[in-house]
Amino acid sequence: MKSTTLHQWNWAGDQSSVIALHGWGGSGLDFARLADASSARWCAPDLLGHGLSPVPKGESAYALDSQLASLACLRLRADFLLGYSMGGRLALHAALQTDEPQRGLILIGASPGLREGPEKETRRRWDLEQAQSIQRNGAPLHMETWQSHPLIASQAKLVDPATYQYMMNRRREASAAGLASSFRRFGAGTMPDCWEALPGLKTPTLLVVGAEDARYRAIAEEMQALLPNAHLLIVANAGHAAHLENPADFLDGVHHWMSGR
Repeated sequence: MKSTTLHQWNWAGDQSSVIALHGWGGSGLDFARLADASSARWCAPDLLGHGLSPVPKGESAYALDSQLASLACLRLRADFLLGYSMGGRLALHAALQTDEPQRGLILIGASPGLREGPEKETRRRWDLEQAQSIQRNGAPLHMETWQSHPLIASQAKLVDPATYQYMMNRRREASAAGLASSFRRFGAGTMPDCWEALPGLKTPTLLVVGAEDARYRAIAEEMQALLPNAHLLIVANAGHAAHLENPADFLDGVHHWMSGR
């Protein structure tokens, strides 16, 4: 199993540690600004098919089991596991499968996945259409369209325009083959949901949503009702990517919650 490319900040020291998993099309480097502003130790891999991570051959390499195995290859033990959007789904699955739970799980704009039914089948077809679009048009053109999606468009509000531009440049340089395979084998239309497993997750969980992300706020509230130990953090002046759009308030809320674990 090929392992992922790893980015680390503040790793020397004895403060709390965080493993952070990015969203679709992103990179572990998306967390650099947060890590620089935090006293915690941060470790953020590029998930398979993303960022600088090697692009494996074969569609099966992008499925959930392969992504989990790739993370296991890192052989890292952190106090807190954090995931955003797609990375949040992966973090939730990882937390449900581990025998050694972290002190806490932090999910940003995340969902346990789509339950089987018409909505999931519609999403599966959409994922396949996106994969075909990437392969036909290439990553740079597809990313321009992707950033205009209503759920993602609020990222353009990033406080630091240079950070947003740097992030977009990385996305344009991504592997079209890797991103397309990720849609086909790791998209929400294919990835199994874990709603029924939530009542059994004992790990303290922080559910983070932007105040302007009504869809994922509703999902987070439904998750909070099922999880035995969950807290909801609503970040003001932010949409789906609350940690990028309002990093100061995000870190304040997260550090406060972490200090109580």
